[in-house]
Amino acid sequence: MKREVDLATASGDCCLDPPIFEELVTRYGHLLHQGYEANPPESAPTKKKQGKAKQSTGSGLALFVQLRRAI
Repeated sequence: MKREVDLATASGDCCLDPPIFEELVTRYGHLLHQGYEANPPESAPTKKKQGKAKQSTGSGLALFVQLRRAI
């Protein structure tokens, strides 16, 4: 992504071409999907514990990025 932005900036463009942008967004979505598959949410424990269930670092990051994209 950074390489594409640097190339566009160096050539004097203010933004990426729409096809390139869509390709990057699609690849990024696939990476997020792979992150969710690699770090699935933990199943609910049989014994109730107080407080919020802790998320793994990968699933928390993937959820944060997905929610941020929705805004």
